[in-house]
Amino acid sequence: SPSAVESVVESIQNYFGGNARVFSSTALLQTVQSITTQLTIFLGSVAVVTLFVAAVGITNTMFVSVMERTREIGILKALGYSPKQILSLFLSEAALTGILGSIFGTMLGVVLSYLIGGGIPSFSFRPPGPGARPGQSQTTSYSPVFSPEL
Repeated sequence: SPSAVESVVESIQNYFGGNARVFSSTALLQTVQSITTQLTIFLGSVAVVTLFVAAVGITNTMFVSVMERTREIGILKALGYSPKQILSLFLSEAALTGILGSIFGTMLGVVLSYLIGGGIPSFSFRPPGPGARPGQSQTTSYSPVFSPEL
């Protein structure tokens, strides 16, 4: 139980005095959850700003497209297209631009995250450990000694 874990942590801290730092798995879990929540909020904010910038970019592109294609719009009207049909043509073009941009952006993001995240060893960085020769790296992991069941 969580109360038992806290009492064990206090007992260990009392036994070792100020010579040891003791963390319970519940404290670590709370810290990780807090960091995860903050990261989720940050990434959500970045996503909203990115979508806003993309929408402004597509709007600007379509505005310039309409201004440059006034002759084409006149020809379409002369051929009998209604203003609603011309509007749907431009809106379809804007939707296609957004969809293709998001598909290619997603593919580029996946490839870059793979490369940056260490998918290719030459792109990953691990500082060498003590006594390591050039080209070698050392990984250290820590495991808890106490694993109380909650």
